[in-house]
Amino acid sequence: MESDLLALGLIESIILELVPRALESRASCNQITAKIRTRAERIALPLGRLRMAAQPLGIPLNLDDIKLSRYWDAKTGSMNFTRLVDAMHSKVSSVIDFNEWRKLVADTPEDIGMCQGKDLVRALAFLLKSEYRVDGASVEMVVRIIRASLTSHHLESWEVIRRIKRWQENNRRYLLTA
Repeated sequence: MESDLLALGLIESIILELVPRALESRASCNQITAKIRTRAERIALPLGRLRMAAQPLGIPLNLDDIKLSRYWDAKTGSMNFTRLVDAMHSKVSSVIDFNEWRKLVADTPEDIGMCQGKDLVRALAFLLKSEYRVDGASVEMVVRIIRASLTSHHLESWEVIRRIKRWQENNRRYLLTA
């Protein structure tokens, strides 16, 4: 859900609420929003790829305990993917050898659709703290701001809501009310 909500443009709400520099101008807000979105995706994508690689092995990877700062290079704005993949082998080493693991991960898609909402939100909180010095930025805070910023306009543009409304019309049953 968080991934969908962020795709609707709610990152801007987070930035406006927590990054004072974003209030200077529309251009400044847009620039910060674009930068943090891109960087959050660069953090979340490798995590999603790791999850996908581990799925056929039957081992759910708990990536919530990973210290993002160990793998994040703020200067390049990217994760050290090779180092992350190598480190995560310890979680799956009982069922796959090192080189097979690397190949399995390398074969996963590299598109943004691999990003999970919880990873994106975690990445946003991490970036707000590390790059924008937002004290107290937490996953819970980011999620609260996203949900509080959700308007009827956002809901109307959300494909999930549009599908539910079509289903309601076709079946004359109503889950959502105005």
